[in-house]
Amino acid sequence: MRGIILLLCVASSALAGTTDDAIPDARYVEYGATFSTYTARLVVDRGDGVRAGGSCVLVADRWAITAAHVLEDYQGGEIRTARLTRRVAAIRRHDLYDERAFGNYDIAVVQVAEPFDLEYYPPLADGSEAAGDTVSIAGYGATGRLSVGHGQVDNLLRAGTARIDRLERWLVFCPARSRGTALPLCIAPGDSGGPVFANGRLVGIASFTSKTSDGTRTKSRAGEEQVFTRVSAYREWLAGVMAGDLTPPVASVHGTDVLGPR
Repeated sequence: MRGIILLLCVASSALAGTTDDAIPDARYVEYGATFSTYTARLVVDRGDGVRAGGSCVLVADRWAITAAHVLEDYQGGEIRTARLTRRVAAIRRHDLYDERAFGNYDIAVVQVAEPFDLEYYPPLADGSEAAGDTVSIAGYGATGRLSVGHGQVDNLLRAGTARIDRLERWLVFCPARSRGTALPLCIAPGDSGGPVFANGRLVGIASFTSKTSDGTRTKSRAGEEQVFTRVSAYREWLAGVMAGDLTPPVASVHGTDVLGPR
């Protein structure tokens, strides 16, 4: 998989999404509201004193999944949905995550101090997702139009659609197109860690966008490629982490637990 990453001319992490020029933005906001119960903002306090973050998806009473790169230099944080805010108690990034390679093991689990107490949590994909499936993508962050790329931040939750072009063992690839699905969208800065759904299941976590043709800097425009961490590839790892408790005090950077402030 590292070889695939090296073939990309330009790549950038996904930080809501750019939308089709011909479709009112309100439709993307309305669609985003249908995912608002369990799609959240993840606000991260970094060691340099900057507040940063991205998106995440709530998958169990005290657990959320996000992209590992969202938690770089993590010192503490909180999860915010339209209805609640929860303090992060601890995190675990995948043991093999490497910040120098976009997409490699770009997945992390977040444990919160108090339960979310939702009536429904989206189930994880079982690996039956396939090329040609339509996916729904939700997230917070920068927005704009597919023709020109992102350029505005309003912290609204948006959701849109794309189609799976191909699947690798660890990744899901969806071209950003201005036609072909009902609400074409491309992930942008702020969407990292947000959910990607197909057939009612969580199939992906937003990771990065890439451009392989003219080598220009990615800006979430039509013609770029969206790349998502494939959740079904990590089901065993996720289950193992969430079967335990991350909060006993231990120090770590990768693969072990990093506590939030007490």
